[in-house]
Amino acid sequence: MQASGKRYIAYPSRSNVIKLWNFADGHLGNKGCDKKRMMRDLKEIESDPFSFWIGGGDYADYITPNDRRWDSGSIDDSIFKMSDLGRIGEAMTEKVAALFTPIKNKCLGLVFGNHEDKYMSLENQQGLHHNLCKHLGVPDLGYSAFIDIVFVRSPSRKPPMLLPDRPEGNCFTQRLYVHHGAGGATTPGGKLNRLIKFMDSFEADIYMIGHVHDQVVIKRPILTANEACNHIQERTRIGMITGTYLRTYTQNVTGYGEKKGYAPVPLGAVYVEVIPSKKEVYARI
Repeated sequence: MQASGKRYIAYPSRSNVIKLWNFADGHLGNKGCDKKRMMRDLKEIESDPFSFWIGGGDYADYITPNDRRWDSGSIDDSIFKMSDLGRIGEAMTEKVAALFTPIKNKCLGLVFGNHEDKYMSLENQQGLHHNLCKHLGVPDLGYSAFIDIVFVRSPSRKPPMLLPDRPEGNCFTQRLYVHHGAGGATTPGGKLNRLIKFMDSFEADIYMIGHVHDQVVIKRPILTANEACNHIQERTRIGMITGTYLRTYTQNVTGYGEKKGYAPVPLGAVYVEVIPSKKEVYARI
């Protein structure tokens, strides 16, 4: 786990709305991956000057013949060639890096997921994720991290931009907790409970949790007091299960989700909208 420091997003106008996307569970290389939807979201992040993003892991499937989940019938041969069989991790990471390169200057950091983790362990390639982050020039967040995102009004910054140091101006800070996710919850209630457990265990303003392949958003207020402790205040926290691009059921393909009888899920990324001048945060699906 990492306490990953601060990221500074400078924005010019009080009316600006900043989007923070979580891109997770892409499972590139699996025939069930909706590549069109994936590219649509990535292009939106690239073209929208007010969009920034964080990676939530499982960017590619990273399943090898050494893995009990291996199914040659699920391999997307438009992405993965037989000549890549001896270099699955390297080949998949090259594809992921190509997807992320156009938006690397908007990235707050990347965590890795259980698919990367298992591949790195099975193949003794523990540096795979770190090398991806190094190639892109983005922070390596490990499996989970805290990040303080500081929104600073700076009228000269047009368009908004991600900066390494704090510029002059009024600021609004939100603490983000990001984790790839865990557990095998398959029901709506089980997934919600998993999200709530994260929110109960870690102190943050925004929680981005993946892995269970769904889109869920909740607001959980918590009561506190002001600095003088003479006035009760309510602090709103937003929790999100961040979505996937992997279809549970695909025509003429029998994937591991179908074999386990998982329910179909909505596809695409989840993001939050931040209006820094009003200190307001909203979750969007």
